Amino acid sequence: MNNFLSIVRTLLSWALYAVLVDMMKFKISYAAFIAIVVSILLNYKLLYKGFILNWVILICLFLVLIMGLIGRDSIITKDPWMMASGILAVIAWGSLLIKKPFSLQYAKNSIASDKWQHPLFVRINQIVTMIWGLIFTIGFSLHLFIFLQPGEHGFIIILIYLLSIVGIVLTISYPKYACNKAMKTIVQR
Repeated sequence: MNNFLSIVRTLLSWALYAVLVDMMKFKISYAAFIAIVVSILLNYKLLYKGFILNWVILICLFLVLIMGLIGRDSIITKDPWMMASGILAVIAWGSLLIKKPFSLQYAKNSIASDKWQHPLFVRINQIVTMIWGLIFTIGFSLHLFIFLQPGEHGFIIILIYLLSIVGIVLTISYPKYACNKAMKTIVQR
């Protein structure tokens, strides 16, 4: 559960930014500032520990704030979600390439340190990171489509939110499923 709450707190500042700009029509710089403050307040421990997703989101929000303050109309201010999704996809896939899945940082908060090197724990985190890599990549692609094809894209926006919900649900349920499956395999031997 601690792992789940950490991920929700991490993503909450982006969601808050989107709600403030898209639904409440806040000025971009105000929305970014509020999201930065909320991100720091909710995630200061994770930021202090160097959790990469928290830092990437915070840096992206700072970029949005700066662009909003100087009045630059750019891809960052038009669709910061696209930028964040692209960066997060690169981080997810890159962390898998270097064999350090980013989800390990969150998972280590909810499991004893003697299990951190266990092959099942590492494999579960590879799968969870792969799931998020796919979600971020699909999200980036959908945002890019929206950016390149202006118009009404309500269904795509709903799909993007649903992908995030699926990611959270799988982050919670997949480790339990994988552990149960491993236990059944051991018992059957």
